[in-house]
Amino acid sequence: MIKNKTFLTIIAARKSSKRLVNKNILKFCDKPLIYWTINCAKQIKYKNDIFVTSDCETVKKISLENKVKFIQRPKNYANDKIMPDAAILHAYKKINSHYDYIIFLQPTAPLRESKDIEKALEIIIEQKADSLLSVIVSKKFIWNQKQKYFYPVNYDFLKRPSTQEFKNFEENGSIYVFR
Repeated sequence: MIKNKTFLTIIAARKSSKRLVNKNILKFCDKPLIYWTINCAKQIKYKNDIFVTSDCETVKKISLENKVKFIQRPKNYANDKIMPDAAILHAYKKINSHYDYIIFLQPTAPLRESKDIEKALEIIIEQKADSLLSVIVSKKFIWNQKQKYFYPVNYDFLKRPSTQEFKNFEENGSIYVFR
C-alpha cells in the first residue's frame, strides 16, 4: 500500500547556470521559478519530507520562507560538470534517514502538478519498479555527427518510417522517482 511508504522529495537548484544566469530565482508568473516546484511538492497528498539542495543564498531564503528544509550544497557538487545524481546522493547522505522512495524535482519544470507526481508514485509502487521518469512522445528523427559525417541515431535512413509509426520517448525533466 502507498500509505505505508515513505517519500523524500529533493529539489536540486544549483546557483550558476551558463545558459540562463540565476534561472532558479528568475520570476515566473510573479514568483521565483523554484517557488512553483516547492509549492507543487508541498501539495502532494502523500506525506513526503521536502529538502532543497543548493549553493545559492537566495534559494535558501526562498526555501525557508516556504517552510521546507534546506541543505547547503558544497562547491564541488555545484558546478556544470556535476550531474544531479551526485547532488541527490550528497543530500541523501546529509539527511541520514531511510526512505522507501526519492522524488527528484527540478525547478525548471514549473508547470508540473502534484497529481502527476502522485500518479507517478502510484505507478512505481504498483509496478514494483526501481525507477520512473516522466517523458513525452517524440517523433523527431535524430542525427549525430562524427568528424565531418552525419548519421541517424534513432532510425535507419534507408527505411525511414512515417511519423505515424515512429514513436520514441524523450525525458522532459519534470518528475523522477526511484527506490
